[in-house]
Order: sequence, then structure tokens, then C-alpha cells
Amino acid sequence: MVEGKKRKRLTEREIKQAIKNISGNSSMTNESSSLGVTRQGLRSAILRFQPEFTIQRTIHNVICHVCGKQFNLTPSRFKRSKHHFCSTDCFSMWYMVKVEQPKIESFFGREAVRTAQSLNQNYDISTHSIHFIDRNNKNSSMRNIEIFETEKEHILYHLQNG
Repeated sequence: MVEGKKRKRLTEREIKQAIKNISGNSSMTNESSSLGVTRQGLRSAILRFQPEFTIQRTIHNVICHVCGKQFNLTPSRFKRSKHHFCSTDCFSMWYMVKVEQPKIESFFGREAVRTAQSLNQNYDISTHSIHFIDRNNKNSSMRNIEIFETEKEHILYHLQNG
């Protein structure tokens, strides 16, 4: 504690008003600064006065950007990003697609692209996605290739089927 500075003792009336404000829309930080005490000091005073008092945290109900699952986030986590993910798996799937370079023939191999084009006459390498059933991108046989209309469909397939 800084020498010469006394702690402010909150009156019962100030504590009651702070409880009323915090139960409304005011934050603990705003109330403590308006009363000239620390946030922890205000919390201690409230709990001495009314031990059963609990501070409700604002919770944001959001939907996962990849799989559509609903889940809750705290305000600080909510503000941190415009894309929200329910798990690291969903984030990883999204990140892989986000940072993936534009698709070119050499990414899949010319043979895989030719096979995909023979399976689907409308195959467009920039929009469609090639899935290798046995997870071996060197195996370009017709039985091993599945074509998805979008990368999102491909990601959802992996989320559901592993």
C-alpha cells in the first residue's frame, strides 16, 4: 500500500447502490471506478454485506463457423474474433481451407485431375474438391476419387466421417 494513502471504506448505502447497479447493466469495473475503489475491494465489500450475491457474467450464444453447433462464449472470447469454433478440430478444418493456396493441377497431380474430369464433365479445379477415399493422393483410380461441389462439403464430410 502506498504510504499516506488510506483505503476508502464504503458505506452501506454505497454498497446497496453498487449491488443495484451491477444487477442492472453496469459493470463491476465501472462501479468500482465511480466509487474510487478497486474492483476486488468492491467485490469484497459486497460479499461482506451480502454473502449470497453472485455476479452474472454475460454469455454469448454463438454458432460454430464450420459445423453449425451452438455453444457459449464469454464476452472476451466473443470479441476476440469474428469466426467462432466449437473445437480445435473445427478451427483446424477452417484454417486449412483458409490458408490453402489456389488449387493447381500439381497439388492433386495431373492424373487425379484427369480422373476427376472423366468422372464429372463439369469438374472445375477452382470450385470443386477432390476427396481420396483411401486418403492416398497418389492413388488416382476412379474407385478412389470422390468429387465434392465445394470445399465446405468436403470439410463437413471429414467432420462427420473422420
